[in-house]
Amino acid sequence: MKKSIYGFSKVRVIVTIIIIGIIIAVLIPTFKALVFNDKISKANTNAQDVYASAEKWLTDAKNSGTYSVSSINGDKLIFKSESAYSKKSAITIDNNFVSMDLTSYLDKNFTGDWYAVVDAYTFKIEYALWSKNTIPDDKLKQIDSILTQQKEFKPTNIIGCYPIAKQ
Repeated sequence: MKKSIYGFSKVRVIVTIIIIGIIIAVLIPTFKALVFNDKISKANTNAQDVYASAEKWLTDAKNSGTYSVSSINGDKLIFKSESAYSKKSAITIDNNFVSMDLTSYLDKNFTGDWYAVVDAYTFKIEYALWSKNTIPDDKLKQIDSILTQQKEFKPTNIIGCYPIAKQ
């Protein structure tokens, strides 16, 4: 009488586990890259919203005569949100208080820290940044020099930029 054996041999189980391990080892970095790229894409979209809103605000400010190009010294104005939940920014130029209020331009659920960099001579927006967290001033200066020199911009954390820099 022949004895029948049920189940898998140890070798088959080990080979199956190794194959599953290799598949997981390949998929995890791919999945992480997809998630990172998705976050960057959303951050860039938020930066684009800030850019468009700041552009509308600048147009309205020019049309209403609120701000004129001649009253500004320096080459750049950096408007920085007051907090992650604020749509307002304020800076002082030649002892004049300049406030950029994007409340009526941005979606009511919009959150995150935003930065709008404006050319002081032409009073046109150069670029906008968005981040979930506050960007330190030294990092902001580094980003500005990278974007001004048209170098490759590879953020280590999630920072959206519009117009989109080379990434």
